[in-house]
Amino acid sequence: MTELSELTHIVTKTCKWHKSHVIVFVYLLFTIAMRQTCNLSKLAMFFPDAKATSTSSYRRIQRFFKEVVFDYDTVAKLIMGLLGLQEVQLIFDRTHWQLGKKHNNILVLAIVYKGVGMPIFWTGLNNGKGNSNTEQRIDLIERFKSNFPHIQITNVLADAEFIGKDWFNYLNKENIPFCIPIRSNAKVQRKGKQDKMHISRCFDDLKKINEIKCFKNRKTIYGNKVYLSGVRLPDKTLLIVASNTFQGADLLDKYRQRWQIEMLFSCLKKRGFDLEATHMTDPVKMEKLFAILAVTLAWAYVIGRWQHALNPIKPKSHERLSQGIFRVGLEQLAKAAMLMMATLDYFSNPKQVVRFFVVY
Repeated sequence: MTELSELTHIVTKTCKWHKSHVIVFVYLLFTIAMRQTCNLSKLAMFFPDAKATSTSSYRRIQRFFKEVVFDYDTVAKLIMGLLGLQEVQLIFDRTHWQLGKKHNNILVLAIVYKGVGMPIFWTGLNNGKGNSNTEQRIDLIERFKSNFPHIQITNVLADAEFIGKDWFNYLNKENIPFCIPIRSNAKVQRKGKQDKMHISRCFDDLKKINEIKCFKNRKTIYGNKVYLSGVRLPDKTLLIVASNTFQGADLLDKYRQRWQIEMLFSCLKKRGFDLEATHMTDPVKMEKLFAILAVTLAWAYVIGRWQHALNPIKPKSHERLSQGIFRVGLEQLAKAAMLMMATLDYFSNPKQVVRFFVVY
């Protein structure tokens, strides 16, 4: 009951908006689950208000994204309340899509959770290039530490976009383990010599597919001493992963969990909520939409895990198990949403909305 009381408190705090804003939030969450699109004009057609036209509902949605101030720390606590974790592996990545000539980029900090990356903090990138900088990454980590001081960070995963001296310095200073691939042209000191060479030269002897080479002693990369492990991939390219903590084959095994954030983006995009269908380009509004999607995703996946525990889910031939779990959970959430939205009076009281979330 303690967890239930805490979750009730978190959701109630989230709903300290004007009643009309709470209703729009829930309508959006439910219609996204049912229609699996982020096209706001299409969602407006399914708002359960018999007195309103789809045009007026669309304007109502626009006002919501313009006027409502989100407390993203509270949203993060709501998601963490659903997951119930005491230690976490974090994943950094950036999702990108294009609308006309406009490039949309969101930097995402997610949690490794049973086959999927669960978004916990994010920020819209509006720098033209799309890449994040060290300051933005540190800000997301610090927000996590500030909101969840008792939860241990056991690893940080990212791709080769997330490298650099200052970034590695920060992770080392904070004693945060990481597994991050480095570029093959990164420079490393030659043994017994003054000049440097490309790190890829250290792995020239990897000829066979899936062949692995690991260094027992740390090497200095981007001004930091790290362990290195490399593997020849099926496409014959070389993957070199650096870590301040893990070494050997274990380093590569840890890094392989990064694929779970690809599952996240799969759920957010074509195989799930069709994020790319939104016509939003304002980073601030995109962050608000992302919050709604993050809560919906977490709820659907937790429901799917519950269903899987009761009756094991057999994924389709083209699916991973985590995809099947998300699909089943989303179907269950959509069915519940249709039942709730069939009773318009149910949403006239925000406390009823909170009760639905907690009980369901």
